[in-house]
Amino acid sequence: TYTDSKGRTYVWAGSLGLTPDWASGQPASVAEQQLVSACLAAHVNKVRITDVDAAKMQAWVDASHPDYAIEWVTPDGPYPEDWMADMAHLRGVLVSDAPMDDVPVEPHEITFDEIRTDEARGAAYGVLRMTVIARHTPSGEAVGYSEVFCNAHDPRTLQQGATAVDAKHRGHALGRQLKAAMFQRIVRVRPDAEFIRTFNADSNGPMLA
Repeated sequence: TYTDSKGRTYVWAGSLGLTPDWASGQPASVAEQQLVSACLAAHVNKVRITDVDAAKMQAWVDASHPDYAIEWVTPDGPYPEDWMADMAHLRGVLVSDAPMDDVPVEPHEITFDEIRTDEARGAAYGVLRMTVIARHTPSGEAVGYSEVFCNAHDPRTLQQGATAVDAKHRGHALGRQLKAAMFQRIVRVRPDAEFIRTFNADSNGPMLA
């Protein structure tokens, strides 16, 4: 929580849920300490929504691969029960495969309880999550996702959360398509939003490109 010189208060909920022990008041485990340290080697990007090329976003959405479909997790907010298995898998892809520089991170299987704890914490801070996924239609497998968070304390600024694509399904511009689809929905359903903010690891070339 941060209060600026004008008395405005901002709250960051820790939306990825990578450190559940630390978030609940317990000492951070070794794995959690490594994840927090890795997250520090990053920088913040912020874009004004009206500065984004809407035609380019449409072109990215249109350039879809025939073997993949874009799906929305609805309603916004906590994942519906029938989405939990897909989202636990996709969050596991993020935690196990995200760039961590030289920090040793053990693969971690995300549990439903961890997800629900994370969601309850976000709701307490006034955070609403929007989620879009990519599904490989021949296999039915969820292979990528992107999330944006809307904070009731700062409705003008949306937080871009995780974007991840399973390594076996990269090379089809799915991450780009997911973010473009999300941008279009933000314009439609969040007309008061002015900025999208994100942070990326300095070594995450694809996301910084």
